[in-house]
Amino acid sequence: MYYFRFLFIFFVLLGTLFSKTLDLSNEEKIYLLKQKTIKVHNEMNWPPFNFNENGIPRGYSIDYMNLIAKKLGLKIEFIHGFTWGQFVDKLKKHEIDLMLNMVKTKKREEFVKFTHPYLNVLSVIYTRPEDRADVNSLIDLQGKTVAIPKGFYVEELFKKHYPSVKLLLKKNNLEGLESVAIGEADATVGELGVLGYLTKQNFISNVKVAAKIK
Repeated sequence: MYYFRFLFIFFVLLGTLFSKTLDLSNEEKIYLLKQKTIKVHNEMNWPPFNFNENGIPRGYSIDYMNLIAKKLGLKIEFIHGFTWGQFVDKLKKHEIDLMLNMVKTKKREEFVKFTHPYLNVLSVIYTRPEDRADVNSLIDLQGKTVAIPKGFYVEELFKKHYPSVKLLLKKNNLEGLESVAIGEADATVGELGVLGYLTKQNFISNVKVAAKIK
């Protein structure tokens, strides 16, 4: 059922934004009558898109979800306090209904139905300044140690296409940046908006963008 929920919310939002009336199917109308609360994942530290501040869900993705809920008359229960991998497991077990910011991969398509993207972000490689000249693409990370959050899409990407990269799995992007900063890892990979925000927020000055990921 959560497959339907993920797609359904997006298409109903489009109808709400671009027309004065909603042309809902009978199945959608029944769903709205029965399902008044949606359990949505809220990460602790993925700013500025999805994070939690003093127990309050915040970020672009959170605001977007709240807008959808308002237009559909749904209640949202944001679930936080879990790692990314734990959230994915909860989605598989139907313990949550929706994940807000998930990159589409072949492996994930086996159990998740993806909506059309509501936001496109640039993915980049961060290294220490002295190592930037040596890293121009993911290929240049082969044989190096790369710190990434466990369960993020880049873990699947590296294991499939760049098996010689030594993965240092961390709890979140901040830990990945810190690993690079202290020399525990050679690089980290993630979204520019998130990594840039975290470096400024946490005064991590000795890591820089080395290259974008195509």
